[in-house]
Amino acid sequence: MMAGDWIKMRGNLWDDPRISKLCDLTDCGEAQIIGGLYWLWSTADQHTEDGCMPGLTMRQIDRKTGIPGFAAALCEIEWVKDDTQGVVIPRFTEHNGSSAKRRCMDAQRKANSRNPSASDADNGQTEDGQNPPNCGAREREEKNIREIGAGATPVEISIALRTAGIKSQPADPRLIALADQMVSIDTVKAACEEAKRAKRGEQVNVGYIVKVIESWAKQAKELQAEGASTPKKSDGAWWATDATIAAKGTEFGLIANPGESMQQFKGRIQAAIDNGGKPPAPKPAPAIVIRPSVADEKPAVSEANRKAALQAAKAIRVPA
Repeated sequence: MMAGDWIKMRGNLWDDPRISKLCDLTDCGEAQIIGGLYWLWSTADQHTEDGCMPGLTMRQIDRKTGIPGFAAALCEIEWVKDDTQGVVIPRFTEHNGSSAKRRCMDAQRKANSRNPSASDADNGQTEDGQNPPNCGAREREEKNIREIGAGATPVEISIALRTAGIKSQPADPRLIALADQMVSIDTVKAACEEAKRAKRGEQVNVGYIVKVIESWAKQAKELQAEGASTPKKSDGAWWATDATIAAKGTEFGLIANPGESMQQFKGRIQAAIDNGGKPPAPKPAPAIVIRPSVADEKPAVSEANRKAALQAAKAIRVPA
């Protein structure tokens, strides 16, 4: 069975509240609405890979489905967008197109291989031996993948760009590079908004969008928040034994000084840890001033006292 021979439609589509709203907006029954959707999705599957159909207009949708106001109602529930390049089906590649169908069939084959049965093998195959896809299971799987932040595909990036009025093609190597680097669709949309603000009234091309994204990536890589610090590794119980203390000191180029207690050595290591891994500069030793003792000091002798002492010495007579 070829990829274009079938399209993906949910079994509970009839009861979807959005189908009920389309019925109210167009005053038509569910069968007519779902039939119109079948034609629209089949046409997109046959003629596009990304859900963008250049040349198709809103009036043509109403005429071909026979439902007046059908295109406008689809726009209101955001199942269709009226783009300058043509009608666009948002998120088309999630459910249809060759790549989505291939993923869907691969998932079904894997599911069958995990839980094979004779009845499934005999009754559940197509003409070429392939099992029909379990689209509901694949839809839930795709939703889960998106919820964990998977990057956008080149097709999805191209749709986002064209929706923003920027001409692009999924085969553009730049879009493929963005997809390979796991750039999200939200980032692409934000870059489009930034480009429109920066080049207000000017035509924006794919190259400019790529430059915006590259600029953001560079800024994020160089960002250093003020006051932030790199988380430190847990030091563990390095102080538990003398051996672990010595090993920790070696990491910072420290060894115990002669006569230094282990407690003092631990203090120097902790100071190095607090200083970001570098031993702090030693504090300058206080200046030592040596003052003479009182005993070494000689009393000062006045000139008058000196003369009086000389006269007293002359008056002394030593007996013969």
